[in-house]
Amino acid sequence: MSMSNTRSSHVVLDDVIDKLWDISINRSTRAVYEAGFRAFHRFSNLYPSGYLSHTHPIISEDILIYFVAFCVSSLRLKYSTIKTYLAGTRFAYIKVGFPDPCCFPNGQPFLRLRTILKAVKKSQQNVVKPRLPITAFILNQLCQQLRSGFLGAYEDLVLESAFCLAFFGFLRCGEFTSKSTTFDPMSDLCIQDIQLHSYDHYFTLNLKVSKTDPFRRGISLTYFATDQHICPLTPMLALMQTRLAVSAQPQDPMFTTLAGTPLTRAFLIDKLKILLSRLGYDSALYSGHSFRIGAATTAAAANIPDHMIRTLGRWTSDCYCRYIKTSHASLQQAQQAMCGLLE
Repeated sequence: MSMSNTRSSHVVLDDVIDKLWDISINRSTRAVYEAGFRAFHRFSNLYPSGYLSHTHPIISEDILIYFVAFCVSSLRLKYSTIKTYLAGTRFAYIKVGFPDPCCFPNGQPFLRLRTILKAVKKSQQNVVKPRLPITAFILNQLCQQLRSGFLGAYEDLVLESAFCLAFFGFLRCGEFTSKSTTFDPMSDLCIQDIQLHSYDHYFTLNLKVSKTDPFRRGISLTYFATDQHICPLTPMLALMQTRLAVSAQPQDPMFTTLAGTPLTRAFLIDKLKILLSRLGYDSALYSGHSFRIGAATTAAAANIPDHMIRTLGRWTSDCYCRYIKTSHASLQQAQQAMCGLLE
């Protein structure tokens, strides 16, 4: 084999390896990892301590401890984010062939670093970002607002479809919105990912990227007509007809703004908070995850069995219980029922 062919083969294999590294972690994790490694570079430029290479500064336990302090004091990051940033830095070093920078050569963890991280977690235990549920009642109010006119007929339909898709599918915000206005049909929601069965009054969603699907096999979710004020099928059917009427292609974004850009998380959250404020709610207490929390809360209030809630939300454990917000009235009824054992 000639030298040129050998080089060409190496280039092809390098491309394959790069793609394998990319799919070794899901898209959202990769984005946070990259942000973490950028933060470590920023820290290294401010507090240089020598270099292994131009792209991978030298690392020791002391340097990682200083990096944690930098994340706390300068970046104002939470414990969970700092842990992820450290994981992202570790991933970046291992990827290019360096040893694991977050432990001793014998594989033992850095005990001082672990202690510092525990201290960060302890110091932030009382700092909990509130995330209230968007229940069926609130979703109905949001939909009524959109039908009364908010951004315009098309974008109002997009938001109602997205809200109902998120609620009835127990979706995380990143599962149905794009991270940026740059659309990626391999991971973002496309028109072809929605299969309408209008005669049977349901449609299916092919969820290409999900936290519970690390190998990206795809998850199929089924949405049925409810014949109620809030219904996932009705707005989706209208939106599909609107998109196809303008000759949208199967691999085009399912949700777009009037300008034609994909529906991003930032756009959806911004409009959601405006609508909630108009309805008299404190928008600061809600997030994109409020749809998933609200779906679990509403399902529990409707006495849907636990195993069904787990199935609907694609939970593999009982962690969904922490999403369910129990009202004072429910607590009172439960305590009164407990007293019934005295009879």
